Amino acid sequence: MTPRRAVVELELISRIDQDGDCTETRTFARGELTRLRDSVTLAYREPDGDSRTQIRLSENGQALIHRTGEFSGRIPVCPGEWAEFLYHTPYGDLELACEGLELLLREENTAGQLVLRYRIGTPDGDIISENHITIIYKESAN
Repeated sequence: MTPRRAVVELELISRIDQDGDCTETRTFARGELTRLRDSVTLAYREPDGDSRTQIRLSENGQALIHRTGEFSGRIPVCPGEWAEFLYHTPYGDLELACEGLELLLREENTAGQLVLRYRIGTPDGDIISENHITIIYKESAN
């Protein structure tokens, strides 16, 4: 089966709650939406220009956030469960865990909205942050 690809315009809204502080950012980017069988992948360059993010939603209701750049890793978002992963930083590798809280994809014609909510913690159960990402996308006319 050949994947169906489309260039999309993205609005990225990210909220991170960490140690009582909440940081929210809103950025815009151009990316690519790929469909293959029952999976959907959104890929885009981060606003810093040096990092790239790819979010793959699988048919089993899970997501994998793959970040490349100075800080990189594959963050598994599995609603209702914890999954461990390795995060690479310039200061060394971190062993972390992710608990998926919410994963929602709404699509209509050539547009959609992806919502990911998850906790990042240590493998022994200490919570580091709660993350909420909303990506609103529409196929580009160009």
